[in-house]
Amino acid sequence: MIIIKPITINDAVLTSSDVSEVDEAEYNPATSYALNATVMRTTDTVHGIFISLQAANVGNSPEDDDQTSPVFWSRISATNRWGMFSDQINDQTEQSNVITVALLPASLVNGMTFFNLEAQTVNVTMNDPTEGEVYNVDFDLVADSGVNNWYLYYFEPILRQGTVAVLDLPPYIAATITVTITNVGETAKCGLLSFGAQAQLGLTNYSSGIGITDYSRKERDQFGNALIVQRNFSKRADYSVTVATSYVGYVQDQLSQLRTVPLSWIGAEEYESTVIYGYFKDFSVVLSNPSTSLLSIDVEGLT
Repeated sequence: MIIIKPITINDAVLTSSDVSEVDEAEYNPATSYALNATVMRTTDTVHGIFISLQAANVGNSPEDDDQTSPVFWSRISATNRWGMFSDQINDQTEQSNVITVALLPASLVNGMTFFNLEAQTVNVTMNDPTEGEVYNVDFDLVADSGVNNWYLYYFEPILRQGTVAVLDLPPYIAATITVTITNVGETAKCGLLSFGAQAQLGLTNYSSGIGITDYSRKERDQFGNALIVQRNFSKRADYSVTVATSYVGYVQDQLSQLRTVPLSWIGAEEYESTVIYGYFKDFSVVLSNPSTSLLSIDVEGLT
Protein backbone atom coordinates (compact mmCIF):
# COMPACT_ATOMS: atom_id res chain seq x y z
CA MET A 1 0.00 0.00 0.00
CA ILE A 2 1.45 3.29 -1.17
CA ILE A 3 0.05 6.78 -0.72
CA ILE A 4 1.13 9.88 -2.63
CA LYS A 5 0.65 13.16 -0.80
CA PRO A 6 -0.13 15.68 -3.57
CA ILE A 7 1.72 18.90 -4.26
CA THR A 8 -0.62 21.77 -5.14
CA ILE A 9 -0.30 22.61 -8.83
CA ASN A 10 -0.64 26.36 -9.34
CA ASP A 11 0.61 28.94 -11.83
CA ALA A 12 4.14 28.70 -10.42
CA VAL A 13 4.26 24.90 -10.81
CA LEU A 14 2.56 24.67 -14.22
CA THR A 15 5.27 26.32 -16.31
CA SER A 16 3.66 25.56 -19.69
CA SER A 17 0.63 23.93 -21.31
CA ASP A 18 -0.33 23.68 -24.96
CA VAL A 19 -4.04 23.78 -24.00
CA SER A 20 -5.51 27.26 -24.47
CA GLU A 21 -7.54 28.97 -21.76
CA VAL A 22 -10.26 30.80 -23.69
CA ASP A 23 -13.32 28.82 -22.61
CA GLU A 24 -15.51 31.87 -21.95
CA ALA A 25 -15.16 35.64 -21.80
CA GLU A 26 -13.10 36.71 -18.79
CA TYR A 27 -15.11 38.14 -15.88
CA ASN A 28 -15.37 41.94 -15.93
CA PRO A 29 -16.37 43.64 -12.64
CA ALA A 30 -17.93 46.53 -14.58
CA THR A 31 -20.30 44.30 -16.56
CA SER A 32 -23.87 43.64 -15.44
CA TYR A 33 -24.42 39.92 -15.99
CA ALA A 34 -27.79 38.34 -16.66
CA LEU A 35 -29.18 35.31 -14.86
CA ASN A 36 -27.44 32.13 -16.11
CA ALA A 37 -24.68 34.08 -17.87
CA THR A 38 -21.35 32.22 -17.84
CA VAL A 39 -17.88 33.68 -17.39
CA MET A 40 -14.30 32.52 -16.99
CA ARG A 41 -12.36 33.69 -13.96
CA THR A 42 -8.58 33.27 -13.95
CA THR A 43 -6.26 34.45 -11.18
CA ASP A 44 -3.16 33.03 -9.50
CA THR A 45 -5.42 30.72 -7.47
CA VAL A 46 -8.65 30.46 -9.51
CA HIS A 47 -9.15 28.94 -12.96
CA GLY A 48 -12.85 28.26 -13.29
CA ILE A 49 -16.08 28.62 -15.24
CA PHE A 50 -18.94 30.19 -13.29
CA ILE A 51 -22.66 30.72 -13.90
CA SER A 52 -24.55 33.78 -12.66
CA LEU A 53 -27.25 33.06 -10.09
CA GLN A 54 -28.85 36.49 -10.29
CA ALA A 55 -29.95 39.07 -12.84
CA ALA A 56 -28.13 42.42 -12.95
CA ASN A 57 -25.14 40.75 -11.33
CA VAL A 58 -22.45 43.43 -11.21
CA GLY A 59 -19.33 43.89 -9.09
CA ASN A 60 -19.50 40.48 -7.44
CA SER A 61 -16.31 38.60 -8.20
CA PRO A 62 -16.86 34.83 -8.60
CA GLU A 63 -13.96 33.81 -6.37
CA ASP A 64 -15.47 35.74 -3.46
CA ASP A 65 -18.62 33.57 -3.45
CA ASP A 66 -18.67 30.73 -0.92
CA GLN A 67 -19.30 27.68 -3.11
CA THR A 68 -20.93 25.75 -0.27
CA SER A 69 -23.87 28.18 -0.51
CA PRO A 70 -23.24 30.55 -3.47
CA VAL A 71 -25.29 33.72 -3.84
CA PHE A 72 -24.02 35.38 -7.03
CA TRP A 73 -21.90 32.81 -8.86
CA SER A 74 -21.82 29.02 -8.89
CA ARG A 75 -18.75 27.17 -10.17
CA ILE A 76 -19.49 24.87 -13.11
CA SER A 77 -16.05 23.43 -13.67
CA ALA A 78 -12.40 24.23 -14.00
CA THR A 79 -11.23 25.80 -17.24
CA ASN A 80 -10.18 23.30 -19.88
CA ARG A 81 -6.47 23.88 -19.24
CA TRP A 82 -6.85 23.37 -15.50
CA GLY A 83 -9.39 20.53 -15.51
CA MET A 84 -6.64 17.95 -15.05
CA PHE A 85 -5.32 19.75 -11.97
CA SER A 86 -8.59 20.16 -10.05
CA ASP A 87 -9.76 17.62 -7.46
CA GLN A 88 -12.85 16.91 -9.58
CA ILE A 89 -11.85 13.85 -11.58
CA ASN A 90 -14.67 14.40 -14.08
CA ASP A 91 -13.30 17.88 -14.95
CA GLN A 92 -11.30 16.60 -17.91
CA THR A 93 -8.76 18.60 -19.86
CA GLU A 94 -9.44 17.90 -23.53
CA GLN A 95 -7.54 18.57 -26.75
CA SER A 96 -7.30 16.94 -30.16
CA ASN A 97 -4.51 14.37 -30.49
CA VAL A 98 -2.05 15.54 -27.81
CA ILE A 99 -1.91 17.32 -24.45
CA THR A 100 1.54 18.47 -23.32
CA VAL A 101 2.26 20.14 -19.98
CA ALA A 102 5.49 21.01 -18.15
CA LEU A 103 5.64 21.10 -14.35
CA LEU A 104 8.32 22.43 -12.02
CA PRO A 105 7.39 21.35 -8.48
CA ALA A 106 10.63 22.60 -6.84
CA SER A 107 10.22 19.87 -4.23
CA LEU A 108 10.57 16.12 -4.01
CA VAL A 109 8.38 14.23 -6.47
CA ASN A 110 8.82 10.48 -6.84
CA GLY A 111 5.24 9.40 -7.56
CA MET A 112 2.57 10.45 -10.05
CA THR A 113 -0.96 9.28 -10.79
CA PHE A 114 -3.39 9.86 -13.65
CA PHE A 115 -7.15 9.37 -13.49
CA ASN A 116 -9.99 9.41 -16.03
CA LEU A 117 -7.61 9.22 -18.97
CA GLU A 118 -8.77 8.78 -22.56
CA ALA A 119 -5.58 8.26 -24.51
CA GLN A 120 -3.35 5.75 -26.28
CA THR A 121 -0.09 6.57 -24.50
CA VAL A 122 1.33 8.74 -21.76
CA ASN A 123 4.95 9.87 -21.75
CA VAL A 124 6.65 11.20 -18.62
CA THR A 125 10.06 12.89 -18.95
CA MET A 126 12.20 14.51 -16.27
CA ASN A 127 14.99 16.99 -17.05
CA ASP A 128 17.36 18.11 -14.33
CA PRO A 129 19.19 21.44 -14.91
CA THR A 130 22.51 19.81 -13.96
CA GLU A 131 22.27 16.20 -15.14
CA GLY A 132 19.93 16.65 -18.09
CA GLU A 133 17.34 13.98 -18.92
CA VAL A 134 17.06 11.57 -16.00
CA TYR A 135 13.75 9.83 -16.85
CA ASN A 136 11.85 9.16 -20.08
CA VAL A 137 9.19 6.45 -20.10
CA ASP A 138 6.20 5.72 -22.35
CA PHE A 139 3.14 4.06 -20.83
CA ASP A 140 0.93 2.09 -23.24
CA LEU A 141 -2.67 2.30 -22.06
CA VAL A 142 -3.99 -0.82 -23.81
CA ALA A 143 -5.93 -2.78 -21.17
CA ASP A 144 -5.36 -6.50 -21.71
CA SER A 145 -6.49 -7.94 -18.37
CA GLY A 146 -9.70 -9.29 -19.93
CA VAL A 147 -7.95 -10.99 -22.86
CA ASN A 148 -7.26 -14.59 -21.85
CA ASN A 149 -7.50 -16.48 -25.15
CA TRP A 150 -6.59 -16.05 -28.82
CA TYR A 151 -10.17 -15.38 -29.95
CA LEU A 152 -10.45 -12.38 -27.63
CA TYR A 153 -6.97 -11.26 -28.66
CA TYR A 154 -8.04 -10.96 -32.31
CA PHE A 155 -11.69 -9.95 -32.01
CA GLU A 156 -12.29 -8.18 -28.70
CA PRO A 157 -12.50 -4.36 -29.10
CA ILE A 158 -9.41 -2.58 -27.83
CA LEU A 159 -9.96 -1.20 -24.34
CA ARG A 160 -7.71 1.32 -22.65
CA GLN A 161 -7.03 1.86 -18.99
CA GLY A 162 -8.06 5.16 -17.52
CA THR A 163 -5.81 5.10 -14.45
CA VAL A 164 -2.01 5.02 -14.33
CA ALA A 165 0.39 5.06 -11.37
CA VAL A 166 4.03 6.04 -11.93
CA LEU A 167 6.11 5.05 -8.92
CA ASP A 168 9.69 4.98 -10.19
CA LEU A 169 10.41 8.69 -10.71
CA PRO A 170 13.95 9.55 -9.56
CA PRO A 171 14.01 12.01 -6.63
CA TYR A 172 15.32 15.17 -8.31
CA ILE A 173 14.02 18.30 -6.58
CA ALA A 174 14.87 20.82 -9.35
CA ALA A 175 13.80 18.72 -12.34
CA THR A 176 11.13 19.82 -14.82
CA ILE A 177 8.56 17.10 -15.46
CA THR A 178 7.02 17.06 -18.94
CA VAL A 179 3.88 14.98 -19.52
CA THR A 180 2.59 14.16 -23.00
CA ILE A 181 -0.83 12.51 -23.33
CA THR A 182 -1.42 11.20 -26.85
CA ASN A 183 -4.60 10.00 -28.57
CA VAL A 184 -3.85 10.24 -32.30
CA GLY A 185 -6.93 10.86 -34.45
CA GLU A 186 -9.12 11.38 -31.40
CA THR A 187 -9.47 13.72 -28.42
CA ALA A 188 -6.88 13.28 -25.68
CA LYS A 189 -8.44 13.66 -22.22
CA CYS A 190 -7.18 13.66 -18.64
CA GLY A 191 -9.36 14.04 -15.56
CA LEU A 192 -6.62 14.37 -12.96
CA LEU A 193 -2.84 14.51 -12.76
CA SER A 194 -1.53 14.35 -9.21
CA PHE A 195 2.04 14.05 -8.00
CA GLY A 196 4.13 14.27 -4.88
CA ALA A 197 6.19 12.26 -2.41
CA GLN A 198 5.12 8.67 -1.92
CA ALA A 199 5.05 6.78 1.37
CA GLN A 200 4.65 3.04 1.83
CA LEU A 201 2.29 1.97 4.59
CA GLY A 202 2.61 -1.79 4.22
CA LEU A 203 1.72 -4.77 2.05
CA THR A 204 -1.78 -4.88 0.56
CA ASN A 205 -3.51 -8.21 1.11
CA TYR A 206 -5.64 -10.12 -1.40
CA SER A 207 -8.58 -9.91 1.01
CA SER A 208 -8.98 -6.21 0.12
CA GLY A 209 -12.32 -5.19 -1.37
CA ILE A 210 -12.96 -2.77 -4.24
CA GLY A 211 -16.07 -1.32 -5.89
CA ILE A 212 -17.81 1.84 -7.03
CA THR A 213 -20.52 4.13 -5.70
CA ASP A 214 -22.91 5.13 -8.49
CA TYR A 215 -24.74 8.46 -8.26
CA SER A 216 -26.98 7.79 -11.26
CA ARG A 217 -30.74 8.02 -10.87
CA LYS A 218 -32.50 4.67 -11.29
CA GLU A 219 -36.26 4.71 -10.71
CA ARG A 220 -39.48 3.36 -12.19
CA ASP A 221 -42.60 5.28 -13.14
CA GLN A 222 -46.15 4.23 -12.21
CA PHE A 223 -46.24 1.80 -15.12
CA GLY A 224 -42.98 0.10 -14.18
CA ASN A 225 -40.91 1.70 -16.92
CA ALA A 226 -37.27 2.26 -15.98
CA LEU A 227 -36.14 5.88 -15.65
CA ILE A 228 -32.35 6.05 -15.75
CA VAL A 229 -30.28 9.23 -15.63
CA GLN A 230 -26.55 8.59 -15.84
CA ARG A 231 -24.48 10.61 -13.38
CA ASN A 232 -20.98 10.43 -11.95
CA PHE A 233 -19.57 7.55 -9.95
CA SER A 234 -16.64 7.18 -7.59
CA LYS A 235 -14.32 4.29 -6.83
CA ARG A 236 -14.10 2.91 -3.31
CA ALA A 237 -11.99 0.36 -1.52
CA ASP A 238 -11.64 -1.42 1.78
CA TYR A 239 -7.93 -2.11 1.91
CA SER A 240 -6.49 -4.82 4.12
CA VAL A 241 -2.81 -4.05 4.75
CA THR A 242 -0.15 -5.91 6.67
CA VAL A 243 2.22 -3.51 8.45
CA ALA A 244 5.16 -4.00 10.75
CA THR A 245 3.96 -3.65 14.34
CA SER A 246 6.85 -1.31 15.07
CA TYR A 247 5.51 0.89 12.23
CA VAL A 248 1.95 1.22 13.54
CA GLY A 249 2.54 4.49 15.40
CA TYR A 250 3.96 6.12 12.26
CA VAL A 251 1.03 4.92 10.16
CA GLN A 252 -1.48 6.24 12.69
CA ASP A 253 0.23 9.65 12.82
CA GLN A 254 0.42 9.89 9.01
CA LEU A 255 -3.22 9.00 8.46
CA SER A 256 -4.39 11.29 11.27
CA GLN A 257 -2.66 14.24 9.59
CA LEU A 258 -4.17 13.35 6.20
CA ARG A 259 -7.77 12.81 7.33
CA THR A 260 -9.10 15.77 5.27
CA VAL A 261 -6.59 15.60 2.41
CA PRO A 262 -7.49 13.93 -0.91
CA LEU A 263 -4.57 11.83 -2.09
CA SER A 264 -3.63 8.88 -4.26
CA TRP A 265 -4.06 5.42 -2.70
CA ILE A 266 -2.27 2.61 -4.53
CA GLY A 267 -3.19 -0.84 -3.31
CA ALA A 268 -1.14 -2.60 -5.98
CA GLU A 269 0.46 -0.85 -8.94
CA GLU A 270 -0.34 -3.73 -11.31
CA TYR A 271 -4.08 -3.65 -10.49
CA GLU A 272 -5.63 -0.45 -11.86
CA SER A 273 -8.83 -1.04 -9.87
CA THR A 274 -6.93 -0.62 -6.57
CA VAL A 275 -5.64 2.87 -7.47
CA ILE A 276 -7.99 5.53 -6.06
CA TYR A 277 -7.89 9.28 -5.54
CA GLY A 278 -9.89 10.36 -2.49
CA TYR A 279 -10.21 10.44 1.29
CA PHE A 280 -10.13 7.70 3.86
CA LYS A 281 -13.36 7.46 5.84
CA ASP A 282 -12.06 5.23 8.60
CA PHE A 283 -9.10 3.11 9.56
CA SER A 284 -8.31 0.66 12.32
CA VAL A 285 -5.33 -1.44 13.36
CA VAL A 286 -5.30 -4.89 14.93
CA LEU A 287 -2.04 -5.55 16.77
CA SER A 288 -1.79 -9.17 15.63
CA ASN A 289 1.63 -10.07 17.04
CA PRO A 290 4.99 -8.43 17.86
CA SER A 291 6.10 -8.65 14.22
CA THR A 292 3.08 -7.73 12.09
CA SER A 293 -0.27 -6.02 12.48
CA LEU A 294 -3.36 -5.73 10.30
CA LEU A 295 -4.44 -2.31 9.06
CA SER A 296 -7.92 -1.80 7.59
CA ILE A 297 -8.53 1.41 5.59
CA ASP A 298 -11.89 2.43 4.11
CA VAL A 299 -11.28 4.84 1.20
CA GLU A 300 -13.91 6.77 -0.77
CA GLY A 301 -12.85 8.16 -4.15
CA LEU A 302 -13.76 11.56 -5.54
CA THR A 303 -15.93 11.93 -8.64
